[in-house]
Amino acid sequence: MSTANTFESSSTSPVGRRRAGRLVAVLVVVAATAGAVFVLTRSDDDESTTAATVPLTKEVTVERGDLVVSESVDGSLEETDTVSVIHRIEGQQSVGASNSTPQATTGSGAPTAAGLTASPASASTESLSSGVSLSVSVAPPDTSTPDPAVPPTTTVPPTTTVPSTTEPSTPGAGGGAPVGGGAPTGGVPTSGSGTTGSSATVSQVITGVANVGDEIESGDVLYTVESSPVVALAGALPAWRTMSRSSADGLDIAQLEAALVALGYDPDGDVVVDQEWDSDTTAMVRRWQSGLRLDDTGEVALGSVVFIAHTGAVTGTSVSVGDEVQDGSSVLSLSGTVQQVIIEVPEELQANVTPSMPVDIAGTPGTVQRLRSAAATDGGSEGVTVQAVIVPDTPLTSPAGSVVKVTISYSVAIDQLVVATEAIVSRLDGGYAVEVADADGAHSFVPVEVVAVSGNRTAITGDGIIESMTVLAPA
Repeated sequence: MSTANTFESSSTSPVGRRRAGRLVAVLVVVAATAGAVFVLTRSDDDESTTAATVPLTKEVTVERGDLVVSESVDGSLEETDTVSVIHRIEGQQSVGASNSTPQATTGSGAPTAAGLTASPASASTESLSSGVSLSVSVAPPDTSTPDPAVPPTTTVPPTTTVPSTTEPSTPGAGGGAPVGGGAPTGGVPTSGSGTTGSSATVSQVITGVANVGDEIESGDVLYTVESSPVVALAGALPAWRTMSRSSADGLDIAQLEAALVALGYDPDGDVVVDQEWDSDTTAMVRRWQSGLRLDDTGEVALGSVVFIAHTGAVTGTSVSVGDEVQDGSSVLSLSGTVQQVIIEVPEELQANVTPSMPVDIAGTPGTVQRLRSAAATDGGSEGVTVQAVIVPDTPLTSPAGSVVKVTISYSVAIDQLVVATEAIVSRLDGGYAVEVADADGAHSFVPVEVVAVSGNRTAITGDGIIESMTVLAPA
């Protein structure tokens, strides 16, 4: 009997089949300890037997980096943003207004090279009864700068007519300045009852107001009070105090500097846009005041400027020439045709969503412009929720009122050791470990602590765990 026949008869008999099965089982056990399974296969051509290796594990590398979590929230697309312009008077206390210093002015609300953003948590919204907390990106300064010795030209309307909002031919003209206008009173009226700082109510007289439909941008005059202009400037915070060399540092100073630099009143580039008022700030303010044909006092009185988030059109006025206004009186409303996406920020994400944060809007990059409080809308229940106002970097094609998906990504671990989640092994004691192959081929489990998990990536720490280390994961 030939050898081939002997193999065939033994493999086809019951005893032979049992022996072959035991052989495969032994190979499986041996292979499993080595991280692989050997499978016997038989060729139909020459009836020879071969062994194929099926790995049970694979090698993965420990990397160093950030761990990012992404969450999706439905948002509503809007195309207008209306702001109510409120008059301010120094030393007065309007309903809902506060003359106290805003809270901490550091952190995510700090000015950036692209412009200014401000968090409601770090700013008093003053008497903006509309509930709008402003945020703006300030354009770079005009390349054509005014001569400091020659004030920019201005259009001068009669005292009792609407100030011109025609764009000036030179930067910084910022609309018209009324005839006979001295330095902004900043709450010190030339007529009316009461005195600044007293408990009596101070009134001031409107001597000019923009027309409905007028386009307003940074530098334009919104209205005049007793022949003194109230000027719109780009900014994220509402005006809440008089600003001068003696003022404490704050974001309102930074946004004032940014707005005037953008209008061209820092021709030599001396001003550093920060939260500190220094001699260069004073010099720039004086150039701006000279451009408006005002006394160059070098300070910006409360009530002389209104910070606005973006260019817009006057959609309504609440006063006429000759009317008296007090601190907190509504003067006019501005509406800008800008796309915004409004989302209600889930409670678990409120600590992670901040102004100036980049987000994704249905595949289009966007930026969180500001946060605001709003009535909760979940099932009509009472309460307050946090809304994020998001501006797309490029216009969305969806119509107003559409529901769009906003994806918020934020870091849960920064500069940590990160490994594939599948490489993490649960231990009997409730802890975790990773399997490491030694140089001699032996395997060992090294305990680790899980810092954070995001999908198929996990941040870990542990003794002996280093960057570029190789660990094992199921194949």
